[in-house]
Amino acid sequence: MADETVHLNTLDGFAFEGLCARIFEKAGWGDITRLGGVSDRGRDLIINTPDCRKIIVECKFYSKKTTVGRPVVQKLHSAIIDSEADSGIVITTGKFSKSALEYAEDLKNRDHPIELYDMYKIMELAHEAGIDLETTDAAKIFLYPLLDAPTTSRTIHESMDEILYSHPRSVSKITQNIHTDVRLGANYYVLVSIQQTFSTAAGIIHQIDVENQPFLIDGCTGKLVDDVIVNFFGSPSITGDLPAGAPRTDFNINRTELQEHVKAEMQNLYARHVTYKGRNNSTYEKECTPTARNIEINSTRQVYLPFYFISLRVLNKEYSCEMLYNGRIAQVTRPTWDVCGLCDSDEKLILCNECGTVAHTSRFGSHGFECCKCQKTICHQCVWSARRLLVLSSRFCSDCRPANAKQKR
Repeated sequence: MADETVHLNTLDGFAFEGLCARIFEKAGWGDITRLGGVSDRGRDLIINTPDCRKIIVECKFYSKKTTVGRPVVQKLHSAIIDSEADSGIVITTGKFSKSALEYAEDLKNRDHPIELYDMYKIMELAHEAGIDLETTDAAKIFLYPLLDAPTTSRTIHESMDEILYSHPRSVSKITQNIHTDVRLGANYYVLVSIQQTFSTAAGIIHQIDVENQPFLIDGCTGKLVDDVIVNFFGSPSITGDLPAGAPRTDFNINRTELQEHVKAEMQNLYARHVTYKGRNNSTYEKECTPTARNIEINSTRQVYLPFYFISLRVLNKEYSCEMLYNGRIAQVTRPTWDVCGLCDSDEKLILCNECGTVAHTSRFGSHGFECCKCQKTICHQCVWSARRLLVLSSRFCSDCRPANAKQKR
């Protein structure tokens, strides 16, 4: 499985240079220096190989029908000589003209040869580097393993056991009718890099250095998903068919629009208001927001996140929760059994073994009790009280109550 998935139709020329740099680096070509820019003089990348060779690379991000001509190859040849490099590479998503191919062929037996890499060679190199390149709109859909019934039941019982005290019957003995609905949410899993330095006459006042940071972008709204969800699910690694009948949201944002949404979200996320001292010792303020050019989307994967909605019955009471599952860990969220069903308190909760109500126990104002004879956990609605010594009373369950016991509802 590839480490990255890159959709070529989401890139611009600058991002393509970054992709080429990562491909060469991950494929083990050596140390990569990225130049790029209007004054690069035909040198986008410099590769210093392990065997001490210096290679100049020119990257051309074109449509499939656009041709790279002989002048580009000639310009690179001059750059190789000026830089005292050994050889060069022109790499393009387009195609090469006949004259460019002939010129490169003529240089093969000279001191400064140039190789021409087209889309097929890019795909081959990317595969070696563990990068999956998508060239069409028919991209792979990534999934996470789906939750099965035994895991669902076990996770719910563990969650309830952790929160609730139940006696004499355990939670698993009185829980029934566990029903699961799954909804698949359309998201983009992206890896983003940002490198930018903010300087004034006083020097460097702020830096952003983000390398391959994972984010989830909602495929419907284009908004960032909570990083807790991102950290829980991690990188999607499996592809396959969506489960039949499961409701799902659609990808309303295409991959071209995604680039704009990601850059806008990153600008909002990493914008900082910086206060600094000037050379005259005066205090200044500056908004430091990364520019769109310095925000690179290194990898994009379409992924469906499974969200589970669980309903269950405990004796006479209905409960629900949501659940997340990443293939290794199942996690309960938003349970309705984590507070007292009579007052919303969350301290020392018990599960009534007669009606299924969650009730809290406390020194004063308690809604949960234990039968003084059998220690059955019971709630305020199911408890029976019997007076002793006029002012004191004992609490009983329905099985142990004496003849003079009374019930308060």
